[in-house]
Amino acid sequence: MSIRIVTDSACDLPAEVAAELGITVIPCYINVDGQSYRDGVDITRRQFYERLPDWKASPTTSAPGIDVFRTAYQRLADEGASQIISLHLSQRLSNLANIASLAADAFHSVPVQVVPGGFLTLAGGFVAIAAARAAQAGASLNEILELIANLSPRIYLFAGLSTLEFLRRSGRVSHLKARLGAWLDILPVVKLHLDIIDMETARTRTRVIERVLRLVSELGPLEDLGVLHTNAPERAAALAASAAQLFPAGKAVHTVDVTPLLGVHVGPNAVGLVAVKQA
Repeated sequence: MSIRIVTDSACDLPAEVAAELGITVIPCYINVDGQSYRDGVDITRRQFYERLPDWKASPTTSAPGIDVFRTAYQRLADEGASQIISLHLSQRLSNLANIASLAADAFHSVPVQVVPGGFLTLAGGFVAIAAARAAQAGASLNEILELIANLSPRIYLFAGLSTLEFLRRSGRVSHLKARLGAWLDILPVVKLHLDIIDMETARTRTRVIERVLRLVSELGPLEDLGVLHTNAPERAAALAASAAQLFPAGKAVHTVDVTPLLGVHVGPNAVGLVAVKQA
């Protein structure tokens, strides 16, 4: 029995890891100025963040159509997959899981199990990696679904933003709050657990990073840890160095540019950490 894993580009899975584990990554769409771009195909993350401040209208993001999912499922079936697990953001964050479910319902070559959740940026990447490794080791469908159910509540994302401007552009904060934030150097700390996004604030970039590090350290021993950034590799490297004592021994350090699904709201120069608590 061959079980294959499908996810989407919102999971920020490094391309080399996806290739090694046979994970299919479906690109999401970025829509701006009447054009649609496939994430990572028609536009790179770097290009997206470099252009973001200059776009007059705030970009939007969208899920691929049903046929894109069905084509991906069919390719895997043709390659010998007997079952497929499709991991996507829940309805609270996106309609990706809904579109995947419609595609799965209309696909009859092999069974497709759609699993919705808080699979945003590397939080989803870690879930996809664990599921694919279990599949390669011969785990059953139920065993992999149980693994996902046990893993997901142990994953936390914390990110420090460098501005409130893009939250203002996307309607998440008012113009007044954004102006006050700029005057007083008040910056957001974004928190994601399961599919719930929360936010707190801190003053100055230094204190934002200190808060991110403290939130991660308060989780206790970690099973895995990854570094996030929005076209800010130098800041990401500095954060990784500051978090060095938190990284589990022997684990590869994944540093990824954040999905535009989140980046359109947080803007460039944000950094963060995705942590997996030990069971």
